[in-house]
Amino acid sequence: MASRPGAWPAGKAAATGSEGGAGTQAWPAPARARPGGYDFVVVGAGIAGAVAARLLFEAGYRVRVVARGAGASHAPAAIVNPVRAKRGKPVPEAAEALEAATRLYRRFVPLAYGLVHLVEEAAVPRWQVGLLESGLPHRWEKNALFLPTAFWLRPRRLLAGLLSGITRERARVVFLEREGIWLEDGRFLPGPVIWAGGAEGAGVLPGGSLTAGSLLRVAEPGDGRIQGVFHAGGVIGGTYRPLERYAEPTLTAGELSELRERAARLLGRPPTVLGAWSGVRFRRPEPLAELPGGLLFSGFGSTGFLLAPLWGRRLLARL
Repeated sequence: MASRPGAWPAGKAAATGSEGGAGTQAWPAPARARPGGYDFVVVGAGIAGAVAARLLFEAGYRVRVVARGAGASHAPAAIVNPVRAKRGKPVPEAAEALEAATRLYRRFVPLAYGLVHLVEEAAVPRWQVGLLESGLPHRWEKNALFLPTAFWLRPRRLLAGLLSGITRERARVVFLEREGIWLEDGRFLPGPVIWAGGAEGAGVLPGGSLTAGSLLRVAEPGDGRIQGVFHAGGVIGGTYRPLERYAEPTLTAGELSELRERAARLLGRPPTVLGAWSGVRFRRPEPLAELPGGLLFSGFGSTGFLLAPLWGRRLLARL
């Protein structure tokens, strides 16, 4: 039987979970655990929650998605970039992750292939070393790195496709316990729970870091170039501003100045700004971990669109 809110201090569920390894939970079999109900509650409708819900749904599980709002995954455009622009190093498991993302996403949204990193000439040798070991298709044209299989997409259309046919409920989760989740309106939903709450859910579970960021919507369409910022789909971004705790994101004067300056350097002239968008990213060292009564599937930071499908396969393998 579920206990009342307040039985556990907020976050205790995560603190008692185990990182990695084989799960010890008794997971439901597909479409058998609860006649007329659902097998899993997925908290969060960003890219992690949407990918988890879609993979569970297609594996035969009955899924209910609970989320309060849009979150950082609902940016106007997103790049699926396997190479870290600041470090010049491929993301771990970059080739495998890009393949998994491509296979899943192309079923729901057009993918605009081809990203180009403009690299300082002195840094080219360092970038080349990491790329040779990554298995990523690429080619160099002087100091321009072309990644033909990387791409950008429209996140909102993708998320709508991933969540199509799946039961969804707009509500705020305020408490997680072993038997399920409590909603702000006092209702209790029994688990098992897949916690993919992202930055908004970081206040319920401990651990991880929060980073605010902003994008500019511009008149110039963009072709997937990256140099300090990316430019694709009429969007230029983004910024990184560490936060101590979650707060509703807003574009600061400093971020606006930074984006304008970097955009002018990339375009060769000042951009025509039409608007702005802001969000908060959540990152953990391990995005998949066991919780009492469910699994944590969150904390991808700015690499969520790249890594979520690969880790989603691992989530299914844990069940």
